[in-house]
Amino acid sequence: MIDKRAALLSSALELFSIRGYENTPTSLISKNAGVATGTLFHHFSSKEELINQLYLDCKLKMMQQIENSIKAAKSTDDKIKAVWEAMIRWALENEERFLFIMQNKRNSYIKEETRQQVKTQSDELKAFILEIDNLNTLRNLPPDLIAEISSSMIDGAISYFRRNPEQYADSKIREAAYQVFKNAFMK
Repeated sequence: MIDKRAALLSSALELFSIRGYENTPTSLISKNAGVATGTLFHHFSSKEELINQLYLDCKLKMMQQIENSIKAAKSTDDKIKAVWEAMIRWALENEERFLFIMQNKRNSYIKEETRQQVKTQSDELKAFILEIDNLNTLRNLPPDLIAEISSSMIDGAISYFRRNPEQYADSKIREAAYQVFKNAFMK
């Protein structure tokens, strides 16, 4: 038996990526998922709830990979590099999900409640940021600003490596890009 909720999320991801949120009717999402239209509303109260759940699902999958990489790393330096590598690798391996996150990062349909759910789910990442902060190795900036700068730099690297996969394959270029990233916020 297929997981109808998962099929609907997968269908919405595909169609929102191609047609956009506004141009994707719920009937098409249901049809593409191979379920009756009413099934969508059994799992999601509205199209807006569907996009919020999809955004949350994509972000949590990315966060899981990042948290796993932090757990596997030993030193603080290894953890910083692990976060960098995990985010880039996840985005390159999950291009459709990454693009969906990027397209909807500032979308008004994504509720503040959903954004807060993402933040509360990233305990390992929060603990790691506190660990770095306690070592007094971060530049004297608010942690939220460091997080924004870091995220923007990683997003830029991902965009570049998506367009230039041969550059991503070059370990020297990846290492040089990582050093630029690290030096932006470390003392």
